[in-house]
Amino acid sequence: MPNFIAMPDPHLDDLLRRSLPERLEAIDRLWDSIGSSADPFPLSDPEHAELDRRIADDEAEPPGGPTWDEFRNDLESPKP
Repeated sequence: MPNFIAMPDPHLDDLLRRSLPERLEAIDRLWDSIGSSADPFPLSDPEHAELDRRIADDEAEPPGGPTWDEFRNDLESPKP
């Protein structure tokens, strides 16, 4: 297994020295910047085709099991 040596990153080092609220704010801003990208997760044509196939399969035959309300009611009901 190769050993990877982390390269020094002054920007990351600066963030890690900040308070927890400041680091959380940085995470929030970074996450928002990813979500606002035009195409944050580009997919290849085969990946698009597989995703379309899975969506069509799910819509044609949704997974079985209880609804959320049935599941919650079962959890909340008294047990013997």
